[in-house]
Amino acid sequence: MRLSIVVYAQSVTNDCLEATLSSIKGCGAYDYEVVIVDDGSEQNYSELAQKYGAKYVKTQKRGAFAQKLYAIEIVNGEYVSFLDAGNTVTFNFY
Repeated sequence: MRLSIVVYAQSVTNDCLEATLSSIKGCGAYDYEVVIVDDGSEQNYSELAQKYGAKYVKTQKRGAFAQKLYAIEIVNGEYVSFLDAGNTVTFNFY
């Protein structure tokens, strides 16, 4: 696996997260994984994760920086990219 795309999600709407996941799917990347790190929100994004083939990790609230450090430990990619839920990428971004 060459690329791990970590999406930080904390109390965002499903539509917001889905826009991010949809843009990743259409960006033209290959050999990648998507990991959604849920920072203790009351939402449950597991259905969206399943729909887009992403790994979903729900943790206690620790803040964005701590969650991104944690994500580095659990991903499989040689390279790591971080997006916040609501960010989108364009075709050939990666």
